[in-house]
Amino acid sequence: RGRVLAAIEVKARADWTSAAESILGRQRRRIARALEQFRRARPELAPLDSRFDVMLVIPRRLPRHMPDAWRADP
Repeated sequence: RGRVLAAIEVKARADWTSAAESILGRQRRRIARALEQFRRARPELAPLDSRFDVMLVIPRRLPRHMPDAWRADP
């Protein structure tokens, strides 16, 4: 939206805690690299700010959206 390009990681687990804890540092770095490659392939996206969101999904509940869940490693 607006001037923000959001990468959203979706995690489905049996409960909120295991869903939230399933996003490891290794995955965060992989997602950050993938977003950078995507931006390089689409030069028109270069001026946009990046944001990393998480969507947590558990059975029989509405998903939880966590905007700006982490920052990319420098």
